[in-house]
Amino acid sequence: MDAEALGEYLDLEALQQAAGLESLERFENVAGQGVPVNMGVARHGDFLLGHRTWRPWGYWNHAGVWDAYGGWNKTVHARGYGWGVRRDAWDWFPRHYSRVAVMGVWTSAYIRNGAGWYARRQLGEPYTIWTSKTDQSKWYCSKLVWASYYWTSYGNIDLDPNGGFWVTPNDLWYSGWTYIRSIGDGW
Repeated sequence: MDAEALGEYLDLEALQQAAGLESLERFENVAGQGVPVNMGVARHGDFLLGHRTWRPWGYWNHAGVWDAYGGWNKTVHARGYGWGVRRDAWDWFPRHYSRVAVMGVWTSAYIRNGAGWYARRQLGEPYTIWTSKTDQSKWYCSKLVWASYYWTSYGNIDLDPNGGFWVTPNDLWYSGWTYIRSIGDGW
């Protein structure tokens, strides 16, 4: 499928209308407090957001891609300096964050699965925050999620609503392409 055909196939408004969700409101005070996050709803290529404390860039502190290949549920994320892009156990996010959101992207299963594979191919790559979104050799957490969808969709899915130099976990939350599968407390 070429990029133009894919762009027509990934019509965000049509996907939202088909799901009966013409508009999705996002609030800083997210629902689900006091309820554990349901990790069982995550599908290969979905992404996770984690909150521990407020940061200058917003409510959400970390992001990672869900890797369900072969039934081994894992999280692929750019964990920080000295760690790089790595794969951790399925429960890494709820064990390390007080609030966790399992997020889906309005796209086909083909693109979602491709995004999961894209993230997985970056395992072992270095971490740095000092990299542009389009550099495919260095990673930070939310850039890995953004790039997984951007490059898999030939640039048709841009999860950064403000188009800045960096993409933050909050940008992923506020993207019109994303929706909540589950949100709740960590463990």
